Order: sequence, then structure tokens, then C-alpha cells
Amino acid sequence: YLLLPAHKSGVADVVLNKVRPFIKKLQPTVGFSLEEATFARKVSVYPDPILFKPEQLDYLRSEGCFVEVLPESGIEIATNLQEL
Repeated sequence: YLLLPAHKSGVADVVLNKVRPFIKKLQPTVGFSLEEATFARKVSVYPDPILFKPEQLDYLRSEGCFVEVLPESGIEIATNLQEL
């Protein structure tokens, strides 16, 4: 599950551009709901300290999710994917 931040104005194009390689390669379920993410075994989170506080990531872990916080840089995300 790829958990993305969505503000009242929606998801930012800059975030979508950064995670596009991740989505294309791994084809994860993509969502914006912390509660929905609890149903996944692995949750990859795009870092947004305003929306995803450490307590929320700990909540996912307490629900049995393996939580991976992605790098903020799109280049780092793409580089990490090459290693898979």
C-alpha cells in the first residue's frame, strides 16, 4: 500500500511526479487513508511530517504493518527501485 498525503486542495503534482517510478514498477494499491492502510502488510509512506506524524506511523506498526518511509527526493526513490 502506498500512503500519500492529500491536503484539502488534493494531492500535489510534485508528490505524484516523485512517486511515479514507484507506482510504475511496483504497482501498489495507492491511497490516502491511514485507516485503510492498516489492512496492508506493508505500507510505503511518502514523507509528510504535517500529515504523517511519528505517532501515526507507530499506529500502523501497532496494527501489524511493516512501514517504509520513502525518501523525499524522487531521484532517491528511483535509485532505490533500481536495487530491487
